[in-house]
Amino acid sequence: MSTDPQRWLSPRPVEGLRTRLRLVCSAHAGGGPQVFAGWASALPQTVSLCPLRRPDHGDPGSDVHILAHQALEALLTLSPRPMVLYGHSLGAVIAFELARLLDGRGMTPRLLIVSGREAPQSPRLLPPIATLPDERFIAALDERYGGIPTELRDSPDLLIRLLPALRADLAASERYGLRPGPRLRCPLLACHGRFDASVDSEGVDGWAVHTAAGFERHDFPGAHFFPVDPRVAFARWLASRL
Repeated sequence: MSTDPQRWLSPRPVEGLRTRLRLVCSAHAGGGPQVFAGWASALPQTVSLCPLRRPDHGDPGSDVHILAHQALEALLTLSPRPMVLYGHSLGAVIAFELARLLDGRGMTPRLLIVSGREAPQSPRLLPPIATLPDERFIAALDERYGGIPTELRDSPDLLIRLLPALRADLAASERYGLRPGPRLRCPLLACHGRFDASVDSEGVDGWAVHTAAGFERHDFPGAHFFPVDPRVAFARWLASRL
């Protein structure tokens, strides 16, 4: 795995004298900074957008705990600034582990926001799919997450080229296990798409045990990818909580 922290910050956040807060975002399996490309316009000018780019995207040995440590090293290269962490699906557990690391260094985030993922201690609702044959893997992705865009379905050669990276990300997500540790000293917001078949209500509520500073749950219309559904306007809602 790469250990160059700079590769996690591409692009680096644009920050100036007016910047008071950094929003650090971690995407779902197969996703990267492009997922958050339209979010900057929804944020106040005092908030910078810092999407994380997993540099070893597609490494079959990817591990959530190692990824969180690498993300921490990247953030330590930036000027000190209050942070809010957000993560979706795989990104949710990376953001959670990153929050634990920051908390342990006395750099507690102001807030952790997670979506599209059950709490780390909760059982997964659905069986793992990362090692399925290609056709079954694609079908399972589409059925479970509604996660195959039309343009990819219509370009099978491109889809096949992307499968190794997607498999590796999903394998890291499926292998992830909670390690003992203290509760976070920051508030935690857990967000849920009402029609997300991969996460149940109990799994969302389970996040509450991981904070000593207040927990809220918010339900949204939509399925697994509700945060990037323009009809949901999730970025505007998130900006209102900063």
